[in-house]
Amino acid sequence: MPHIDKYLDHHAEPEVDELSGDFGAYRFSLVIPVHAEPAVQLERVWELLPEPETLLVIIVANAPGGDPATMAMAEAITAPRRTTLAGKQVKLLTAAGSPDILLVDRYTERHRIPAKQGVGLARKIGCDIALALHQAGVIDSQWLRTTDADVLLPPDYMKSVSSDAVAMLYPFEHRVEPGASASENLALQLYEIYLLYTVLGLRRAGSPYAYPTIGSTIACRADAYAAVRGFPRRASGEDFYLLNKLRKIGAVSMINGQPIEISGRISERVPVGTGQAVKNIAAGHSPLTDYTFEHPQCYERLGSLLQYLDELARHQPADFNHPDSLIQSTAHAIGLSEHYTSVQKRGLPAPVMQKSLQDWFDGLRTRQFIRRLSEEKGERLPLAKLAGTSLLALNDASPPAVLTHLRQRIFE
Repeated sequence: MPHIDKYLDHHAEPEVDELSGDFGAYRFSLVIPVHAEPAVQLERVWELLPEPETLLVIIVANAPGGDPATMAMAEAITAPRRTTLAGKQVKLLTAAGSPDILLVDRYTERHRIPAKQGVGLARKIGCDIALALHQAGVIDSQWLRTTDADVLLPPDYMKSVSSDAVAMLYPFEHRVEPGASASENLALQLYEIYLLYTVLGLRRAGSPYAYPTIGSTIACRADAYAAVRGFPRRASGEDFYLLNKLRKIGAVSMINGQPIEISGRISERVPVGTGQAVKNIAAGHSPLTDYTFEHPQCYERLGSLLQYLDELARHQPADFNHPDSLIQSTAHAIGLSEHYTSVQKRGLPAPVMQKSLQDWFDGLRTRQFIRRLSEEKGERLPLAKLAGTSLLALNDASPPAVLTHLRQRIFE
């Protein structure tokens, strides 16, 4: 596709230029950024996948500040395998009964990733390589799948596809690590409830951005990836911002299938994410009562706002004037009413106006709107009260029961 070639020529990372030689042929690719993970854990990621010889695993070993564990991982992955292609930063490793591995060096001193670009750049490097090899006919699948080194992929991982989406999100479950304390286990359950409850609230509101943003669960279509210029170079949040861009050009589909198991351990490798969230929740005096969630009314107001935006697109009055004063003031605070006023003057056709409003009021600004509403109302709920609201309507407010309920509603 011409726009893929244009992306590869002008926006791909330089590691793509090292892809020369006989790669053979693969059905699928899998991109894994790896930092401070042992090789034994890394090789568990794909151990349940059938037909390993059809898979090329692209490992982007990165250590922004230098890290002996990452170097040890790279050596352990390389030692039992034969190096068939080698460049300055990229080498192809093969072994019978195992996927071929394309190991990318972004961990040695000369090649380290800048700290502020972190995992986002690592994912971009890997996906740029997968895209280039797909465009060259080396990899058959148009889906660029990326995950993390602390997951376990289910056997049906490669079989699950969406025919009409620009991105797919796999179901997931966080697993408790051996030796985790009761408070860490509880914190992990509460964090996953937060992730799924947020999706449920957004879905109830009718938001087009109603999906979880977890980097280890993402697959995106090659042409769409090129169209939005790939992953942003960020130390965290790269998954959120990629999906935010992709949703503006097509559907983000949550697919059925067995869940990806994600480690729920405490970690400080990235500034935000599961590890940090679990650590912060577990540090509370009484997480079950201290940890709170946005009130469902926030999502009800979001739904009202989204309906109002549809009305604005159809009728295009001169002023943005929602009858709910709290919605009105919050929309003004995040700049939504000002944006509407500026585009209303253009006299756009209704479908164009609707797309303009939807793209501006994207996943990021939706989060800002919900957060401001929650702060204004000052009304957040602990799990026991949240479970009894009409959004969940559960008699059993225990974390396992709430999690089971949410997983069924979100993933099935």
